[in-house]
Amino acid sequence: MDSFHILANQGILALTGFALLYFLLNIRNFSVFLVEKRFSVFILIFITFIISLLKTNPENQKYAALQFELHYQFLALPFLFAVLPPFPKKLYYDTFFLFLLIVFVCSVGSTAIYFQNKEYFDWAYGKSHLIPTPINHVRYSLMVTFAIFVSFYLLVKNYFNDLFFKFLNIAILIFLIFYQHLLAVRSGLVAFYAVLLLIIFYSITSKNFKNGILVFLGAIALITISFFSLDTLRNKWGYTMYDWNLSDIKDKANHYSIGKRLVSQQVTFELFRDHPIFGVGEGNLEAEVRKGYEKNFSYVEPANRLSPHNQYLRTLAATGILGFIIFMCCFYFPLFSGKNYKSKILLSIYIITSVSFLFEDTLETKAGLTFTFFFIMFCLHYTKAIRSDRDLIHDLEKRQS
Repeated sequence: MDSFHILANQGILALTGFALLYFLLNIRNFSVFLVEKRFSVFILIFITFIISLLKTNPENQKYAALQFELHYQFLALPFLFAVLPPFPKKLYYDTFFLFLLIVFVCSVGSTAIYFQNKEYFDWAYGKSHLIPTPINHVRYSLMVTFAIFVSFYLLVKNYFNDLFFKFLNIAILIFLIFYQHLLAVRSGLVAFYAVLLLIIFYSITSKNFKNGILVFLGAIALITISFFSLDTLRNKWGYTMYDWNLSDIKDKANHYSIGKRLVSQQVTFELFRDHPIFGVGEGNLEAEVRKGYEKNFSYVEPANRLSPHNQYLRTLAATGILGFIIFMCCFYFPLFSGKNYKSKILLSIYIITSVSFLFEDTLETKAGLTFTFFFIMFCLHYTKAIRSDRDLIHDLEKRQS
């Protein structure tokens, strides 16, 4: 994980440096950053974050500094993609394919570990232990879901001219769907089927009823076959049901994942209820969560006291209702501006991210923030390039007529 954090920081700093250099060499484009509202709007989230940090108590300065180090991406990445010119379409597809290959290779390694110790992992899934993954299993399962959609998207866009690579991509697609169910991470599976519903919706609304029905029936068959053929998925389901139905909240909050998450969300909601307008402050949140546990849930052992496992609730607790409204408006504005929701690749990463917000504080970890925010920016840049190409073609046609 440390190596991932270092690479993420260095990568973003390098990309931002290139953007700054391009910006300085093209100083006449100073207004580009401000005019590109789909990117610059994220700066309001960063400003809200900075204002919230001003409430930090002296004893919480170290945590506040760590939060600043994490959240500077809300300033760096929008600036990076706003000032860089559109890339050739092939470069976007090549980047998507590279991401797909990386996830595929890592998933093959994870699957190999599972089959080397199949009996152990089948048993372990009944105890909420999972197959090893390159990074946190929740964040990685979200990456797998996006990789699956990327694979499908590249097929639809006829990215592969060579028949060999086309069949290779289909094989990767099938394997990653299998792996997602083998891994059996709840948030990843929910995100996967949410994206699948998107595909069904688009098929029906575009009058491809046959394709929509086939995908729907395929999804039902996939769930059924996976449940009865994969021990990890079946055991994870059994563990989840047992966890959910436990009546002893003390036992549930100390030994079972759903119970721990529910208590963390309750602690977070009570912080919001006590500080509804401006929140407790980004820099104070960790300390206030600890106090909340001590005050109302002292029976939860320190090792089982989780950070807020819901991005929406966390934002409410940290910045209050005002900060939450700013976050929601600014975060989702680029999706609806200029009907960008029609871009399937952009909509898919937004759906995956939004689903993850329900179960995790996705933007509060380096892996979660870097993955989701980078690809939101990258897909926005791709959508901008597609629109520029269409406008250029339209202008040429207009001149010819």
